[in-house]
Amino acid sequence: ILKCVTVMNVLIYMVYPLHSEPSMTFFFYCLACFVVGSWCFFKVNRKTNYLDFDVLFIIIYVFTCYISTFFLKEQTLYRALFLGYMFDTDYVNIGNLLSTIGILSYYCGGCSKVNVPIDNSHMLPCVIHTKILSVLLLCFTVLFIAMGGMAYSQSAYLDSAGVFSPLIPYILLLITFVSTVIIVSEFYNKKHHAFYKINKLSIISIGIVLFILLAGGSRSSASFIALPILGIYCMIYKPLNKKQVFGFVTLSVVIMWLIGQVRSGGEASVSNPILLLVDLTVPSRNNYAVY
Repeated sequence: ILKCVTVMNVLIYMVYPLHSEPSMTFFFYCLACFVVGSWCFFKVNRKTNYLDFDVLFIIIYVFTCYISTFFLKEQTLYRALFLGYMFDTDYVNIGNLLSTIGILSYYCGGCSKVNVPIDNSHMLPCVIHTKILSVLLLCFTVLFIAMGGMAYSQSAYLDSAGVFSPLIPYILLLITFVSTVIIVSEFYNKKHHAFYKINKLSIISIGIVLFILLAGGSRSSASFIALPILGIYCMIYKPLNKKQVFGFVTLSVVIMWLIGQVRSGGEASVSNPILLLVDLTVPSRNNYAVY
């Protein structure tokens, strides 16, 4: 079924006009194909852990690619969802179709079984030491603060955030990369060595980094570090079911909104709850603007 739906949409894409008046009927067709594809994907993979890359990716994908079209008729709200960066709405239909083909292709890949024999008989798992990386992470964090990292995080939503160094984005990338290596290394050590104790310096350094990033309002960068911790933990130790993941996502949205309010110096209130999705809907503009 999944392959048939995917091929059918590719064929439609080949003959569908680039310019066409936005159609809610066609949008619901795309949404129905997404639902069918999702059902096939989860049925084939028989998931037991619902807090992994697949689930998080699909949740973000559906918000990014489909939510905004629901409000197409409400032009004021629709423009607000894209922060006023509008595009030619004649590309909405073809953009939604391309999004649908994208997620269906992802599902086809996820359902394909490729058996590659790997000979690990000569390999013995070794302990990966993270002490030096943890010290390096703390050094990058100090640089982040000293060079105006807090102002950089706030500058996206607050014009009067302050001055920051142009090197801050690169330091933030280094913080993210080093943190990820530390997290994966520690979990690797714990998985392959039952009596291994996670390095306290690693815990302290990652904890400080997360606190600093969240205090400055850098939600995306904090997520890049927090999600691997949660994902690997659930994959190895404690899988989460559907209800637990739903609760986690709901709580995360609320927390991220509160952090955004603190960053922008605003009050904890929302004139329209749908505007909470702005950070996710803005990227979907690329699907239309690219044409």
